[in-house]
Amino acid sequence: MLRKLYWVILSAGLLVLACSKDGVSPQKQSGENKMLSFAFADLNPVVKGEIDTISKTVNVWVPSGIDLKSLKPTIEISSGASIIPASGVSQDFTNPVVYTITAANGNKQAIAVNVKSKQSTCLLAEAEITELYSDGMKRVNKFFYTYNASNVLQKIKGVHSVEGKTYSDSVSLSYNETGKLVKITNSRELMVDITYTGNVAEIIRTFPENFKLSLLNFTTYTLNNKGQVTKLEVSPSTYLRYEYNEKEQLEKTYLANGAKEYLYRVFEYDDKKNPYKDIWVSTITYTFSTDLLTGIPKQPVIFFDYGYPQEVQANNWKKTTSYYEDGSIVGSTNYTYTYNADGYPLTMTNSSGSVKTVMKYSNCSNN
Repeated sequence: MLRKLYWVILSAGLLVLACSKDGVSPQKQSGENKMLSFAFADLNPVVKGEIDTISKTVNVWVPSGIDLKSLKPTIEISSGASIIPASGVSQDFTNPVVYTITAANGNKQAIAVNVKSKQSTCLLAEAEITELYSDGMKRVNKFFYTYNASNVLQKIKGVHSVEGKTYSDSVSLSYNETGKLVKITNSRELMVDITYTGNVAEIIRTFPENFKLSLLNFTTYTLNNKGQVTKLEVSPSTYLRYEYNEKEQLEKTYLANGAKEYLYRVFEYDDKKNPYKDIWVSTITYTFSTDLLTGIPKQPVIFFDYGYPQEVQANNWKKTTSYYEDGSIVGSTNYTYTYNADGYPLTMTNSSGSVKTVMKYSNCSNN
């Protein structure tokens, strides 16, 4: 009886050893690769980031005057995971920094960290643009801006009024893991897709069949190593070329048609903050769209397109002057503003008085 019991125990022990290594049952490796917290613990007070798990971004606002070129983050991640760059290592946050978190089982997740100074506290909430034409027509465009909890623009609604008629439209925005705008979806199925390859951004526009707009379906933007647009190209011979000054502000644009640059524009700026700086969406209003089959005006539309460099500079236009290639002046426009306590424009009027913009904000420190 004892001999039988001995063999039973021995067999059970061998079975356990056969099913495990070194006598320990194998454990399933975790696939968790989350960023649980992000903070600059060396700052006083400590500054914590807002983690957006949907867009895979972290937005951090630091006090004005903090040098963004050398900040040391403290990052908490899922147990057993690793992160590159490592937590506690100083980084240059003047541009987004992408962190890659690798789970124990090898699953990876990239998260872009955007650090901004608190001096940029105001978010553009509303803009009303009134345009007066020489024939007496008046057009009013109102735009309403919606942001997520991380202050990233998510939606724009436009209301257009002209000659007693009013219509509205809206657009939703999508971003990639580094925070770049990749899709603009209009409520009327007008779509703009943006793809980034190296230093090139390609813009593809999709229109419903019953719309006919005077826009090309495809545009290419060439970027420099700072992410600034240096060329907007609709064909090899038709393009806009952009030049920047030592302050990294857009200084000149050159228009070419037929491979010849025949017109250029010079920009002068104020020293205040441009509320459109981070809004890479332009608005184009059409009183009517046209039915392709009948040619009959069918439906008014506001088209939201990918933004233009001249609209997203750090400061506001003070004066723009256009020249022919020989240097003779085509014309110039001056812009006057009133500002709020945070240094953002409340009103803008051009020198002819034909365009006036009224702006309202949210999230301002001096509200």
